[in-house]
Amino acid sequence: MKKKYRDEGDHQTWLKKMFESLFALVAFGLVIAVFLLLLQTVGDMAKSRGHSPWPWWILFFVWSPFGSIIILWLFFDVLEEDE
Repeated sequence: MKKKYRDEGDHQTWLKKMFESLFALVAFGLVIAVFLLLLQTVGDMAKSRGHSPWPWWILFFVWSPFGSIIILWLFFDVLEEDE
């Protein structure tokens, strides 16, 4: 008697694993995108306030991304560009 290569149960298991993997990759991509958007926000806020973004990015990694944003927002004014 010949064995089947796949039966219905194996196909459903394979499909379930594929969707779990796809979901994990999409979730990981979204986390990376949010992280990069926060990093860009801190850099843009620092530049618009006349600061180098590097110290603020270090504070972003060492302390807190939201802490960096709040400190820049509360204690430093946006510089107006001369037209």
